[in-house]
Amino acid sequence: MHFRAEMTVQLDEPLAVESGNEGEAAIGYIIVIGVNAPDLAAAAKYAHDVALRPKGTDGSFHVYSGAVIEARIERIEKSDWEPFIRENATRIDQEGVYYSTGIIFFSAEDQSDV
Repeated sequence: MHFRAEMTVQLDEPLAVESGNEGEAAIGYIIVIGVNAPDLAAAAKYAHDVALRPKGTDGSFHVYSGAVIEARIERIEKSDWEPFIRENATRIDQEGVYYSTGIIFFSAEDQSDV
């Protein structure tokens, strides 16, 4: 079964990020992950592990100290992904994570807008 997982991670310590606002720090991030798993529980475990250890643009993994504070996981058909994702996901039919976005940092100010 295929799943789309949107994971929100809250960082243990704020992280300095480049932005238009001087001194702004990220307090967390969001990442979207594509998973092939036998059930929802396995999909959640795979997505959780990747959320806390995402792959950077250079291909290396980065470990962030924090906790997944929200997870939105839904079962999908692999045809629901955009063609670009389906064409570039090399492990789409193998169990495990086959796709993840870059991370989207958010600040305390971003959270107050919600």
